Amino acid sequence: MSVVPQEYHTVLNQLLENLLSTDNTTRAEAEKSLELDWSSKANVELLLVFLAEQACQGNNDTIRAFASVMFRRMAIKSPKELSSVTDRTIGVISEPVRQQIRSILLAGFTSAQSNQVRHKLSDAISEVAKEDASPPGTWNELIPALFEATRNHDPSFRESAFRVFSASPELIDKSYLEDVLPVYNSGFEDANDDVRHVPTIIDFCSAVAKNKDLEVNTRMAALELLSTFAEVSPAMCKLTPSYTEQMVLLTLSMLTEVCIDDDDAAEWNNNDDSEDEDEEPEYGAARQALDRVALKLNGQALAGPLFQYLPSMVQSSNWRERQAALMALSSAAEGCSDVLINEIPKILDMILPTLNDEHPRVQYACCNALGQMSTDFADLIQRTSAHRILPALISKLTNKSVPRVQAHAAAALVNFSEAASKEILEPYLDDLLNNLLVLLQSPKRYVQEQVLTTIAIIADAAQKTFIKYYDTLMPLLVNVLRTDVGDENKLLKAKCIECSTLIALASARKSSNHTVKS
Repeated sequence: MSVVPQEYHTVLNQLLENLLSTDNTTRAEAEKSLELDWSSKANVELLLVFLAEQACQGNNDTIRAFASVMFRRMAIKSPKELSSVTDRTIGVISEPVRQQIRSILLAGFTSAQSNQVRHKLSDAISEVAKEDASPPGTWNELIPALFEATRNHDPSFRESAFRVFSASPELIDKSYLEDVLPVYNSGFEDANDDVRHVPTIIDFCSAVAKNKDLEVNTRMAALELLSTFAEVSPAMCKLTPSYTEQMVLLTLSMLTEVCIDDDDAAEWNNNDDSEDEDEEPEYGAARQALDRVALKLNGQALAGPLFQYLPSMVQSSNWRERQAALMALSSAAEGCSDVLINEIPKILDMILPTLNDEHPRVQYACCNALGQMSTDFADLIQRTSAHRILPALISKLTNKSVPRVQAHAAAALVNFSEAASKEILEPYLDDLLNNLLVLLQSPKRYVQEQVLTTIAIIADAAQKTFIKYYDTLMPLLVNVLRTDVGDENKLLKAKCIECSTLIALASARKSSNHTVKS
């Protein structure tokens, strides 16, 4: 039974019929009446309730489908009485009327309908489900009903439920995160092609992850879902062009979310915890996601979409985009090594200039990329590119660089040296160690710790060619150990002991002329 009074019901029925008329004059008059008589604040609530009812209970599918379309059109229209173009009629009508509409539409969605009508109802529900029309807690029945629809034997129910999720990704908040993964996994494995609509699901996850107005955990859950798809079904993702495209664009975008309200990176550089994982969660999640996806899809699938954007981003006037490109390369290098290993000279041409970028985060990102490439393309890159990489990294081991860059350049040298022969390293040892010794006096403890680690690894790699530096280095290390620097510097002392030991072994000294005291 209709909740619209009979006298209005009759008038609106006639209006709906006239709007469907093939006669141009009749239809034009109906459109005029709709605009003048029924779009006003006094009547629009009755109109929306009537259209919702007809969308679900109309005499035939034509009426139902048309009423659904008209409902959506009127619901999202800006109200006459308000000047803001962002307001929607469905968002400003009274809550009791909205509750009636929610109940009518959901009942219609879950009842027997043709595919065409249920699809149109899905679109209408998606608009009513948005936060301005259904604030949190006002439509608690919707999500369970949609989850139930994804398990219905009728593929029309299943496909329509995913249409709603795709159009209104904000529906999935953190309270539903544990439930949503099995729902989407079942959708991927559905026997019906219309349900197994991968691009729609990918678009949904991407829209959630990109939405900076959502909670961090919600965005990262959507990113996790996309990453899991590649791990569970890499073949499917490779065959879906939109997957790699969306994943690349999404992670590149999230990698730019750094140093918010800290454009010159002063806070970042002054953070003594150089490995603070909580500093920028979106950025960290994007790095991990791209790494995981690259390892599963490999370079044949991912390198092309990625390098469609990296060269232009490296040249961007926005420093966040420059550093994002470099960090993306770092994350994807291992997984894409099957393709990128043949492009090392071109990649170095692209990234080495950024080591002297005006912004320290870009310099840092370049160090990161060089260090990662030194590991992922080990042996080949050491043999072919030492003359380009080592001088570049050594140049950042000076007081002209900020501490975070100093430490990261030293860390990248560890990666390079671990796979380098003593013959490769020897021409660069003088400059390298001179600069490292200067940084050993840094006021930043994490810089000192990294310098000691780097010296130790280089000594191990250089072996007997390191002998001539023994007498210079060992007294300095002993002084560090003898200094009472407090409990907070225990790690520094431990690294100093490790460094001294490796230097002694590398120099083949059976005994030391210096007595080491902790």
